[in-house]
Amino acid sequence: MNTKVWHTLIIGFGNISQKYSNDPIMSRYYPYSTHAQVLSKHPDFSWDSVVDISDAALKNASVSWGIKKCASSCSKITNPENIDVLIISTPPEDRSKYLPFFPNLKAIILEKPISSSVIESKKIIDVCKKNKIYAQVNYIRRLDVSMHELVDGGLESKIGNVQSGTITYGNGLANNGSHMIDLVRMLVSEISAVQVVALESSFVEGPIKDDINLYCILYLENGACINMIPLRFSEYRENSFDLWGTKGRLSINQEGLLIHYCPKSINRAISNESEISSDKTVTTNSQIGQALYNLYDNLSGTLKGDESLRSDVSSALTNEIIIEKILYSYSHFGKLVSCYD
Repeated sequence: MNTKVWHTLIIGFGNISQKYSNDPIMSRYYPYSTHAQVLSKHPDFSWDSVVDISDAALKNASVSWGIKKCASSCSKITNPENIDVLIISTPPEDRSKYLPFFPNLKAIILEKPISSSVIESKKIIDVCKKNKIYAQVNYIRRLDVSMHELVDGGLESKIGNVQSGTITYGNGLANNGSHMIDLVRMLVSEISAVQVVALESSFVEGPIKDDINLYCILYLENGACINMIPLRFSEYRENSFDLWGTKGRLSINQEGLLIHYCPKSINRAISNESEISSDKTVTTNSQIGQALYNLYDNLSGTLKGDESLRSDVSSALTNEIIIEKILYSYSHFGKLVSCYD
């Protein structure tokens, strides 16, 4: 049995790296909400080092997590040739600059987006391909077992063919919007075209600089359309996906925690018709709280040659290209834009 342990370094020791670990409410539903929580327990990874420009973050890594190698820059890490896996959770700008410091890298995990532009993301992908570095992007729904059950026939068996759907999202198109675009591609169909509507209702809000929230339509290869509706997270949070099929309805709500299924039934108000019975909803819990740990499991399995990446950087690039097309539609007054051009 391969018992290889991968020496791991985190660059950027903020919310997703460790701060969410301190949220008592989040901990009820997410046993693994941060990279630090996974790395402190996963047997296949030896978490050696942290790089962050904040002295407070470095002190926290040392005192709270017992990390011995803490530095303000990659150039100050001793024995960089020993690092196998790099976790990059900095803002998306200039991420490619970190890779040359670690000559023997085998894999990286990136927070989305890959970078601040499609051009820069392609450069990072090219570097990874040239140096045979596996690159996984943290789209955690791809590692949620309950979502995989839907992909593997569960969605079709419950609701039949998807007719239409609605997404709600907030905190930015590149931030949470990208998660929902990825979920559409994963569960339903690839996206063939996009179009922004209600241009005057757009607004900027979210942790990524200048990240805009837009109303838009996603046209799918299977002929269905998905509406993307932004919400102001300053009022409340929700990333949801509501799907109407030919024989049922399925909704993923509470930011992915709950899955609701409504069956097709005989219409109670008119003869010889059918309805979707919302009063017969069956609710189940997703397994999204375990998904970040699964992402590391999947990466380790890939490094050992037993698996393939479930959220690889090439798929993540497709999300970023789609977002670029949405932004193009916005800048061109709601033009319908093909995703194939």
